[in-house]
Amino acid sequence: MATIKEELTNSKNLHEHTQHQLDQALQRGKTLKDHLESERKMCQVAGSQLVANTQWIRDLSTHLEKCIAEKEEIKVAATSILQVVSGLSENELSKPILEQVPGLIQVYCKKAARVFFPSLDLTPVGEGMPEDCSTEDLAGHIAAMESIVERLLADNVMQNSCSYGETL
Repeated sequence: MATIKEELTNSKNLHEHTQHQLDQALQRGKTLKDHLESERKMCQVAGSQLVANTQWIRDLSTHLEKCIAEKEEIKVAATSILQVVSGLSENELSKPILEQVPGLIQVYCKKAARVFFPSLDLTPVGEGMPEDCSTEDLAGHIAAMESIVERLLADNVMQNSCSYGETL
């Protein structure tokens, strides 16, 4: 009888051990399933971020291309203006000369004003913007005078267009 009782005890212990292993396996399976779900959600978020960042890179690339094109347009325009103002060929233009563009344009404008308006007193203009005048103040003055200058130019250019044969 002891052997049947031992076999029953052994079977019971084996059943409990098997049950415990099964419970542990089910718990590991649940943990792995939860981890897998978490990884799937992270992949979805990463995929969405990848799509958004790819679009952002495309937008930046398009913006960069536009900026490069605008820079080239400005460079071509500045070079053309500098050639007119300085009288130098494109091959003679260099960076030190390019740094002088604002001053050269100022001189050119004064010369142009003298050609079209020989009696115009440019002394108040002096060397350009006074040191105590901020850029914002200058912009305000320019805006305030713009319509007046346009009318004066339109009137004087029309009146003087036939009497001045000089070119700039």
